[in-house]
Order: sequence, then structure tokens, then C-alpha cells
Amino acid sequence: MGWLARAGQGLGRVRNALLPVPEEVASQLDPRTIEALRKQAVLQMGLGMMSAGEKRQGLGTAALYGLDQAQQGLGQGLNQAWLGSRARREDTRLTLQDARTQRMEERQATIDRLALEDQQGDVAYRQRQEERQAEQDRIRQAERDQDQALETARFNATLGRQTESDRRALEKEDLNTRRYTSSLRKEFRGLQSVKDYETVLPIIESARKAPMTPAGDLQLIYSVGKILDPGSVVREGELQLTQNAQPWLSKMVGQYQKQLKGGATLPAEIRKQFIAALDERVAGYRLAYERDVGVYNRYAGEGGVDPYSVVGEDLASPYRTPKTGGDNAIDVGSVIDVGTAAPAGLGRSTGPTTRRKVNW
Repeated sequence: MGWLARAGQGLGRVRNALLPVPEEVASQLDPRTIEALRKQAVLQMGLGMMSAGEKRQGLGTAALYGLDQAQQGLGQGLNQAWLGSRARREDTRLTLQDARTQRMEERQATIDRLALEDQQGDVAYRQRQEERQAEQDRIRQAERDQDQALETARFNATLGRQTESDRRALEKEDLNTRRYTSSLRKEFRGLQSVKDYETVLPIIESARKAPMTPAGDLQLIYSVGKILDPGSVVREGELQLTQNAQPWLSKMVGQYQKQLKGGATLPAEIRKQFIAALDERVAGYRLAYERDVGVYNRYAGEGGVDPYSVVGEDLASPYRTPKTGGDNAIDVGSVIDVGTAAPAGLGRSTGPTTRRKVNW
């Protein structure tokens, strides 16, 4: 067997696994019909993925959307094929019943003919009359049976149409649920608290990892300006405004610029104060983010959808791995002590007598 044939068999097994057919349905349908429906479903899956790709959705979302389209198409095709098979079986049964009735009628006609030939007189006549009456009764009973069978067939057809209508209603309800979920998710992702928290997380991580070099010091100072205003772009002019607003910081930057020429770095204590200030500010963003997560979790519950599909994973989850950074190392999402370590103006410190814990 060539590699092309083996690849085809492998793809066939993958397709059969993604698009299974219930055993009770497969036993009543022609295998060629099932194969054709699966091929059509694979084509629908490709079209669904192309449609999702045109909407700039991710590969995973496009694959799930395409698979959902394929499974729905396969289900519809199997349902139609099964209904057609059932209708053919009913037609065959009715045909056999008609043939049986015809044979019975022919047999009875033969009996009548033989009786007429064998019987004479009034006794024979009365007997024939009784037999004729019985035949008429049988025919009327057969007609009633036929009417009952037709009524049963009509009822089954009506039931099938109602089942199809119910299925379409369920599909429409599922589509409305997905639209509601997408709308809530888009609204949540557009909240300022969510965007701010998502913006500052990598910045605080970068500040923690800033090397003990002049370039690392400059990176740390720029991180302060960016976290104070996540929506801004930190430039030289904005850095100067920060220096003017904080005399101690302006003095420290001036000192740093002189040290830079000589290859020196900021003192470790100054770095520690910067990191403490950033920790407290990020903790404030975290509180706003958690508040809105709670609100949209409640919205999702009221709408009958999975809250995770709206708010997604905690934004801090990718950063929750142990960091190496000496005394300043803190895991994202851990509880930090925000006391007097933050420089004035950058955090929410309340003085040497008040200390509190914030989880960011």
C-alpha cells in the first residue's frame, strides 16, 4: 500500500471520528449514503472555517466553527436520509398489504365460482348470498383498515414535521445564545478597567526584570510613567513632566543621568521603592478589574451562559510563575504589603502607622 493510500485511510479515520454516525442510524441506511453525507459535511466544515477566517477569528475558533457547521450538516442529512428510508419501508409495507388483499380477493372469487358450480337450488343461492355478504363485509373492513393506515401515515408525517420544527427552534435559540455571549464578551473586553489592567501587567513584569544597569534603570523609570497613565505613550517630554511633578524623582533622575556617563546604576533601595510604588498602583487596577469581572459574571449568569465564555481566563494567569529578582521578586496575583515603601505621589501609602494587603 502506497503512502498516498495510507494517508487517505488516516484522513478517513479522522473524518469518521470527527463526524460519527449513531449505530442505530447507520444500520438502517446505505453505507454509500453515509459516505456521501460525510463528504458533504467535510466540505461544509471547510466553508465554515473559511467564513470564520474572513472574520479574522483565530485558528481554534475557525476550526470549532467549521466542525460545528459540519456536524449540523451531517445531522440534517442523516435525518433526511432516515426519514426517506422510513417512507420507503412504509410504501413497501403498503404494497405488500395490497398484494395480499388482491390474492385474498382472487382466492375468494375462485371459491365463489366453485361454489356456484357445485351448488344448486335455493340452498345454494342463499349460501352464495351469505358468502357475497361476507365478502362485502370483508371489503368494507379492508377499506376501514386502509383508512386507518393512511391516518397513521399522516400522523407520522405530521410528527416528523413537528420534530424538524422543534430542531430548528433549538438551533435558533443556540445561535441567539452565541450572539449574546459574543456581545457581552466584546463589551467586557472594551471596558477601561480591563484594558488598563491588561496594559500594565507586562509593564510591571518588565520593570521587575530590568537589569541592574543604566539601561535597566531607564527602563524602570519609563515603566513608572507608563503605569501612571496606561493609555499614554511615554516620551522624553512626559518623562520630564514626571520629574517636574516629583522633586525627589527629578533629583534622582538628574543624579542617574550623571551616573549613566560613568556607567553607574541606581541604588538598590531606590529601585525597591520604585517597584513598591508600581505594585500598589497595579493593585488598584486589579481591584477595578475584579469589580467588573464580578459584574459581567452576574450578567452571564442572568443570561444563562457560561461566565468563562464572557470574561475568559484571569488576565494575571500567564504571569503567575515564580520570578527571580532578589528582594523585589513577587508573583503576579500574590498578596503584597503596601505600606511606606512606595515613594510619595506614586502609590496610596497612608504613612508608617498604616499597612494593608492588596492582591493584584
